[in-house]
Amino acid sequence: MDAENPSGTVPEPVHVEPDELIRLGGGLARLAEAVAGEVPHATSLTSGPSGWAVSGAQVGLAHEVGAYLATFSDDLTAFGERLCVAGLSYADRDSGLARKIAAAGARR
Repeated sequence: MDAENPSGTVPEPVHVEPDELIRLGGGLARLAEAVAGEVPHATSLTSGPSGWAVSGAQVGLAHEVGAYLATFSDDLTAFGERLCVAGLSYADRDSGLARKIAAAGARR
């Protein structure tokens, strides 16, 4: 995704530890579980008194809210998984680089 930068300046790179990415991914997974847990509550929006003129609107609203929450939860889960995978990948690269540096130092 390209973000617009109206100032024209080049932003400084952000340094993130691999463990931080993994922690953030886990946090998103927990948030996704919490959001998914709200889907049944959204469907109970239709449990109002029968015969009301708005019952059709309530059913539609409950369906839309439930679908939105389920999709949002899935998106959070997917993004959290991507963060975890990125963190693990970076950690693996870091440890591989550290092994190469240690091996080069041992040969001298």
